[in-house]
Amino acid sequence: MLWDLIKFKIKTTFRKSIVFSVILVFIFIYSEFYFSSDTQIPPYVLYGYAIGGVAYLSLYFLLSSIYVSMFIQKSDIDFLYMLPLDERDIVIAQSISSFLLSLFATIFVVYLLFPVLSFLSILVVIMVSIMNTFSYFAFKRHRKVASAIIATWMLSSIAKFPFSPLSMIFGYAYGYFILLALDVLILALGMRNAKIEDLIIEFYRRQGLLTQAGKGTASISLYSSTPLMAMLKRNLNLIELGGRVYLGGVIQQIYRRVELYKVLVVTSAIAVIYYVVFAFLFRSPFAEEFVIGFAGFYIIMFTSSSAFINEPLWLNLSVMTPIEYARKYVLTKTLALFIIFLPLSISLILLNPIAGLGSLLIPLAFVYDASIFARFYPVSQSQMPQFSFRNMIVGYLASASLIPIFLDVLFPIGGVIATLVFTLPFLLSKGYWEKTFEKTITSL
Repeated sequence: MLWDLIKFKIKTTFRKSIVFSVILVFIFIYSEFYFSSDTQIPPYVLYGYAIGGVAYLSLYFLLSSIYVSMFIQKSDIDFLYMLPLDERDIVIAQSISSFLLSLFATIFVVYLLFPVLSFLSILVVIMVSIMNTFSYFAFKRHRKVASAIIATWMLSSIAKFPFSPLSMIFGYAYGYFILLALDVLILALGMRNAKIEDLIIEFYRRQGLLTQAGKGTASISLYSSTPLMAMLKRNLNLIELGGRVYLGGVIQQIYRRVELYKVLVVTSAIAVIYYVVFAFLFRSPFAEEFVIGFAGFYIIMFTSSSAFINEPLWLNLSVMTPIEYARKYVLTKTLALFIIFLPLSISLILLNPIAGLGSLLIPLAFVYDASIFARFYPVSQSQMPQFSFRNMIVGYLASASLIPIFLDVLFPIGGVIATLVFTLPFLLSKGYWEKTFEKTITSL
């Protein structure tokens, strides 16, 4: 019965095309190994890659711990969880399919770790994916505190702390054994604590039918506003996170609306820590720019993935043309991201004025990513699609925003050109948005 449950969950979560995706990923990894084997990469570049990999793995672990990484479908709630089966078998089957999803989400980081660890980077990604799968259930009510401590511990490897779970990325073999021990602990706690009730509650919370601690979502009044002022007022007060959470390709329908000032407080605190570390503890111009580039990328991905997903298009498009609505929407969102990202840019300006000024262009990458998600992944909040090759391709298309983002901080003049190339077509193309919204409405 357990094996039948596992096959059922995998078949209902993944499309057959995902097998082709896996083969393609490993071809890319092998090609990178083959073509870079004779290339001498400067140490400061390797350090930048390592920082990017550690930041990605730590952030994804933290999110997996706070928001369960399980892929929960409506059919599971209505049918699978109601069957008179062993609860542990259902949890195991759900966990295995969710582990594979987490693995696809973190496989993206292999490309960052490969220059540092070579094929051992795959082992690291597998071990971290196990943590991601079970961390939500392992810590229960204390998961936010426990996850923050572990994520900070993982990030400490950036300072070359030898006893960090990710210290192997910086040359310490201890990291493999520490990460393995952490895997065993989280796996044991997760399997002991996981219950079907937790999955059901999490599903309805994602649908917005449940709130935490009796608190509703944040809201503002848009009464008597013009369309532009309504969007501006909304986006300068509230930031939408999640929606299509799509790091590296994994599909999650998680949606949170947060007051902008709260996010600004977080980015300001990060900016202060960033400045202190690189101004007084470790000077590396490339690492400084690399960190800001990835910070901008993560912020844009977590906001662009919710773009247009909860918008009443039938109402908006009744008062504006598609191109007018798209321009107002993405530009007001970009302005909000500019405010959020500004503390980080100021910190970089103090360290490296030219790169810092270039970083001011990073929020414009939102225009590209939001446009890609809106056109090629038009999913409503109520839909829970399977993971497929198409999803992975969309993830890679969105990840192409790394090109203008890193050019902005590494080569600002080239960054200006790249930013214009990536954004202007979506701001000027009337036909693109007409087809996009037509496709989105018909898919709902």
